Amino acid sequence: TTNGNTVVPEMIIVAIPNTNRTRDLTPTHTETDPFGGDASWLKGSGGGEKFNDFIEKELIPYIDKNYPTSSYRTFVGHSFGGLAVINTLLTRPELFDNYIAIDPSLWWDDQVLLRKAETVLSDSKFDNKSLYLGIANTMEDGMEIEDVSQDTARASLHIRSMLEFVETAEEQNDNGLSFSWKYYEDDDHGSVPLITEYDALRFFFSWYRFKELNQFFDPSSKATPDEFKSSIVAHYKKVSDRFGYEVLPPEAFVNSLGYEFMTPDKFEFSYAALQMNIENYPNSTNVYDS
Repeated sequence: TTNGNTVVPEMIIVAIPNTNRTRDLTPTHTETDPFGGDASWLKGSGGGEKFNDFIEKELIPYIDKNYPTSSYRTFVGHSFGGLAVINTLLTRPELFDNYIAIDPSLWWDDQVLLRKAETVLSDSKFDNKSLYLGIANTMEDGMEIEDVSQDTARASLHIRSMLEFVETAEEQNDNGLSFSWKYYEDDDHGSVPLITEYDALRFFFSWYRFKELNQFFDPSSKATPDEFKSSIVAHYKKVSDRFGYEVLPPEAFVNSLGYEFMTPDKFEFSYAALQMNIENYPNSTNVYDS
């Protein structure tokens, strides 16, 4: 709720510094550079499954043990990291609920994940899983997104591979996967991560925000304080159902409502909000102070 934000829930961000991205973030070993360069940098590639073992068996248990976590998780990766995100979705979908693949390197190893996606997305179920794909503008000057799929140059292999994945994912629209993507015409490979993450979180949590609020501030509204409380309770019941565990109306959010309602015709709403916080957070000194 920093700066009054109620668009997405509070989160713990776990960043994984990487010492060898080619080793840890690629799903297969290859010694062929598709762009025709020196292939020595590919030595040691293909450690993606070992890296996922680390995430599943070491990192997640450590975070769960040392921090107040939930079982609801989002996996974010850019470039080779985006490749790792797609690979994890296809091979270990149970590890995360949401997947953000930012300009992923789906050209890897003769597009090996594209072939896997065609089978896995068709044969498997991804209920309650979401994937957002952000595509940067890496085309040569003068080329349009509508035409690049017909191109055969190595320079456009990166973006063509992602567009092929989009086509495959959209064709498999009955596997339960909630999928969305966007082409960012004004962003390149380096600038696309932040805007992709922003749009992805809005896509994932479109159901999180309490959008019925304005009606209760409307001076002409006939709504009662009890209806206000019931509306909030019902909304966070739906949020709880989506997360799979109980989510109370956030203390700071409800507290702010209590102060916002402190106008001559809304005192009863203010009291209802602040009283709700006492009921939900009886051990907080702040709710009694308010």
